[in-house]
Amino acid sequence: MTKNILFFSAEAGGAEVLTPVVRLLRNSPLYEICVLSYGHGRKRFLANGIECVETGKIVKGDRDALERYHPDLIITSAAGIPRFDMSDKYLWETARETGIKTIAFLDQWQNYAMRFSGVEEGERLAYLPDLINCIDHFGLEEMKSEGFPEDMLVPLGHPYLFERQGCYASANAVKARNKCREGPSHSNRHPRYCSCPRRLGSILEQRGDMISTMPLACSSKAWQELPERADSS
Repeated sequence: MTKNILFFSAEAGGAEVLTPVVRLLRNSPLYEICVLSYGHGRKRFLANGIECVETGKIVKGDRDALERYHPDLIITSAAGIPRFDMSDKYLWETARETGIKTIAFLDQWQNYAMRFSGVEEGERLAYLPDLINCIDHFGLEEMKSEGFPEDMLVPLGHPYLFERQGCYASANAVKARNKCREGPSHSNRHPRYCSCPRRLGSILEQRGDMISTMPLACSSKAWQELPERADSS
């Protein structure tokens, strides 16, 4: 039985980080893929050869996409700035209310809390998906220090950087991190990304049914550590 995967991003950076994931899942007969987007995100998806359905901003309580596409899993970026666009956040919220699991991919190592907060006082980290790809262990530790629940943080790497550079030199990852924030790099370790299909469910089977819908592969030490994290979660 095929699984329906719904992708969404309205930001250029978010579309770039999701494009390799769309390509991976699109080539599997096990999944039906639909990509929703608009604005700069849509332009970037189309430039990358990714077909997408044009939509408008998602408003609070809007279930149209969920009722139309009946997704088993929603994969989004986390690039929206709250004062300009709450679409990804409202999508996570509505999906949670309807029992649909969500995972968000970060595109860079900064502004973690803003990406998951609202515009009003008291809305810090008020909008959270079920899982967040925190990129690597640096993102993991930084997000933990900002109050994110550790059990929703999964370091899956940076799809865009890995696809562009392949097994790129660690210096390039250090440069990328330094562009996102001031200060020296923490280490020469670098984020990688899954590059061939394998069920992430076998790695994170304790994380719930949503994981079984996402066939990613582990090819770095960081991913090999995920089963231990799953067992202890």
